[in-house]
Amino acid sequence: MPDTPIDRMYRDHAELIAYLDHEVQPTFRSLVDDNFKKSLTLAAASYFEHELTKILLEFCNIVSHGHPELTAFVRAKAVERQYCTYFNWDSRNANNFFGLFGREFKLRAQDRVKADAKLDEAIKAFLEIGELRNRMVHEDYAIFLQTKSAREVYDLYQLALPFLVYVEAELCVAGPP
Repeated sequence: MPDTPIDRMYRDHAELIAYLDHEVQPTFRSLVDDNFKKSLTLAAASYFEHELTKILLEFCNIVSHGHPELTAFVRAKAVERQYCTYFNWDSRNANNFFGLFGREFKLRAQDRVKADAKLDEAIKAFLEIGELRNRMVHEDYAIFLQTKSAREVYDLYQLALPFLVYVEAELCVAGPP
């Protein structure tokens, strides 16, 4: 995957933490790190939502042969404000999402996940970031205790990226069976 805004955010944070360490500013370092790990969680979840919805609209465009009215309809009724309904966030599998494309797609995807430990790991990481985001925004962001470090959140983000690659390959590259 190319360098993403999340990668750049993480690098900027690492530079700021190194500066605060160099300047021996443990209080500011702790404050910056506590806020950043929550911001990084939100940013990663937002990035995933943006990328996945972009893939879904690209898929619609491909199968409709660029029909703008169908793409507009799908955007309005199946994509906008629907992302949170695609997944059962605490299930640690993407079966709910896969099922949205029909029984055959779901079974094919489940077989692929069983055969590909990295994809299974990517799905789990993707869903964990989504679940953390949901808990954070629904349990009072300002006082939410993010127990994962910024590095752990970033590692989850990197682990999750292959899920997007898989979805795009299945829907947009391979196209309909």
